[in-house]
Amino acid sequence: MPARKWTRPKAWLMEHVWAPWAVRSLQKTIQQVTPDAIWMIPHDFSIFPLWLVLHQVSAFKSQRSLFRVHATIQDFPDVHGHGKLWGEERVQRMARMQEAIYAQADTRDATSHPMLNELEKRTRAKGIQMLHQGLEPEDFDYLKSLGTKHQERRTKNQEPGTKNEEPRTKNQAPRKIKIAYAGTILVEKEFETFIRLLNQPSTKHQEQGTKNKELGTKNYELGTKNQEQGTKNQEQITTLVELHFFGAHSYADRPWFDSGWMIEHGNLPERELVEALRDCDWGFIPMSLDDEDPRYNRFSFPTKFITYLAAGLPPIVMGHPESSVMKMAERYDVGLRVNGQGGGEGGWFLVPCSSLAERGSEVVIEKADFGGGRLLADAAIRHKMLPGIVGCARQNFDAEAMRRCLWESIGFGENVNQT
Repeated sequence: MPARKWTRPKAWLMEHVWAPWAVRSLQKTIQQVTPDAIWMIPHDFSIFPLWLVLHQVSAFKSQRSLFRVHATIQDFPDVHGHGKLWGEERVQRMARMQEAIYAQADTRDATSHPMLNELEKRTRAKGIQMLHQGLEPEDFDYLKSLGTKHQERRTKNQEPGTKNEEPRTKNQAPRKIKIAYAGTILVEKEFETFIRLLNQPSTKHQEQGTKNKELGTKNYELGTKNQEQGTKNQEQITTLVELHFFGAHSYADRPWFDSGWMIEHGNLPERELVEALRDCDWGFIPMSLDDEDPRYNRFSFPTKFITYLAAGLPPIVMGHPESSVMKMAERYDVGLRVNGQGGGEGGWFLVPCSSLAERGSEVVIEKADFGGGRLLADAAIRHKMLPGIVGCARQNFDAEAMRRCLWESIGFGENVNQT
């Protein structure tokens, strides 16, 4: 349903007109199919008919012992300002119904570890696992091949008489740093901040620019020459980075969009998307830097994090320190994490210690280093993040393991009728 116009009347229609119709349709389907299990995903307005079916329909209750119900929670209804759009009382009612569905199901799961903990605290019902998009065996094979290639390259470079890197010729263009963004932009303010960070010149160039300006006051001709050099340096910074957009939405009409270094690829099929992402260096994940929507920040989990892992991309995660994705990146020491607590417009980059072991434990790097491209261009840092990527994916997003756990809980649980 449209999200911004006539939202209260539309929400009333969804609850009082559409939901009863959906209940009748679901009842009819259950009678025709006679399922062994029903998988409920109570999300937004689907909460109403699912709750009605589970709690109020006598015909459904009479058949309840014949099949199992599994519930998956992907998002809470009281996020994204839904209370202002649909009415606070309605949204709180939806939240209570969602919790009741979760508690009454035979088995259950949720989209993040913090969400599982919150639901267990509120309903006293324990989820079987965190269920999300996962990596398939071929994705893990690809990640393994990345480690093998890197090890072979290191071995070759350590051979006597072998140069570590081929020198770049004078006229050869510097390699582009490709940053991917997959999906819809939900926090555009933070995204604009990221764009400004990418355009931020390095500390070295800033100091040189100030010096050049002072020198220009004393010597006009020399100052003009230095100013031109400073402009050239800034242009080089921008051209070192490319931002690649993958998704159904276009942002070419945004004032911050620059076609000189931003490229839109459209909405690609899943496997094509993964292959395109594997040609990039980093994946960007923005969440809100403030905590105005804490239930979304702390309990939802962006799918793009897993998509980047499957492509072997270390993520650049921007968000509040308490957000679920920031905690996941911190726990597994993967990617770069930025929040707004370090002062200044863009905050600070917190780099995992294993990636910069020689620079200390939890290293704080100013945004100027990021804008200059030095940190993002360092391939050694990205390779050091690979074990964290593999470990995080294997422990949390193994598609085969999640399917096996889900099937066993639905098909072979303790309450299943074995006769």
